[in-house]
Amino acid sequence: MVVSVGRLAQRRSQARFYVGMATVAALTVFVGFTPTFFLRGVLAPVPQSAPLTPLLIVHGLANTLWIILFLVQVYLVASHRVALHRRLGIFGAMVAALLIVVNTMTAVDGLRRGVEPFGLDARPLWQMPQR
Repeated sequence: MVVSVGRLAQRRSQARFYVGMATVAALTVFVGFTPTFFLRGVLAPVPQSAPLTPLLIVHGLANTLWIILFLVQVYLVASHRVALHRRLGIFGAMVAALLIVVNTMTAVDGLRRGVEPFGLDARPLWQMPQR
């Protein structure tokens, strides 16, 4: 089978793009959560940050695993190791199921504690004050 040089160059370029974007996503997550999770005890405390409960630690670790798995999966496809990518995908499905449970539990726990994401009022509409 003859493959043109242009097509090979395009495939390499695409592989670099996807690996690069996955790396940027992983770095963004790391930088964004460094003060409140990854280096919480090392850096200066973030004002008004609640203590990390065991559920929040599990939530952070499970989501970190998801991002690492995403980065590894993209790299495996880019390096033409599709068989390993597929085998690892089974583990990824289990992590996804874990995330559904843990993230739902974390959201419900946040509502119980009165955490308001992004400054939004988390109360139901019927409990909000009338304007």
